[in-house]
Amino acid sequence: MLLRNSVIVCLSTVIVTIAVGLVITYPLTRLPVPPRLRVGVLNWVLSLRFLPPIAVVIPYFAIVRTLQIYDQPVALIGIYSLFNLPFAIWMLKGFLAEIPLEVEEVALVDGANRWTAFLRVLLPLAAPGIMAAGIIVFTFAWSEFLFALILTATPNAQTFPVGVQGLVTQFAIIWNQMAAAGVIAMSVPLVLMVIARQIFHGTGDYEATFRALAYASAPVALLWLPLIRPLVVVYLLFLIIIGLERVQGFDATKAVLTMLLAVVTVGAIMWTLGLGHMVLPPGPFMMTHCP
Repeated sequence: MLLRNSVIVCLSTVIVTIAVGLVITYPLTRLPVPPRLRVGVLNWVLSLRFLPPIAVVIPYFAIVRTLQIYDQPVALIGIYSLFNLPFAIWMLKGFLAEIPLEVEEVALVDGANRWTAFLRVLLPLAAPGIMAAGIIVFTFAWSEFLFALILTATPNAQTFPVGVQGLVTQFAIIWNQMAAAGVIAMSVPLVLMVIARQIFHGTGDYEATFRALAYASAPVALLWLPLIRPLVVVYLLFLIIIGLERVQGFDATKAVLTMLLAVVTVGAIMWTLGLGHMVLPPGPFMMTHCP
């Protein structure tokens, strides 16, 4: 039930966000719009992300209760689309701006109208950019927790992150189910990575996007430095083991072996996807074996 709700909410958010983003981005990039209006619209869209979600969750909660859509997926779809709209607009703007205007003009000269030129000419050329924006929006919606926790109350509308949080009870933590839920949650981004790689038939743009997302977070960026990365990984594993030792019946030996197995598994998956150079520093071995 929770997994189905998350998939429905995330897919609906992607559809709504990309559709609204194209409606806003197309006139700004393909039509003669005054520069002041273009800058004003882009700045207004960007201002939607100025405040953190915790600062606006109470007003959104009041609006949802007034509209009588509390504990319904449509409330999450609307709010997720609103918060992810700036990312989609700015990404689509960059992709659409790189497509020459002459391509559409040729279609218009051949007798096509503006709608036909958009569907049959512009949309196929912008498909990689639209898919990249859709994957990022899906990932952000998939991992969102605050609004899903505040605006839902029953499993009929709760998403997967809220269900995982429910495994931490007052008296115990259900480790087995939490571990299984973590594997399921991690598999979705991996599947998206594989799909994107198969569609783009290359590693250049995909790896650039992957690196950009990684460097967006300072703690994760440390892991990319060859000298600091092993120390950071060992330190994080040490903190996790120290924290888990307080759990009754915890076996540190099994935990260490499980963590090592997890690290090897993730490394093997990244190596299979052609991202092995992100796991190991560049060198002769990587130049010889990494595609």
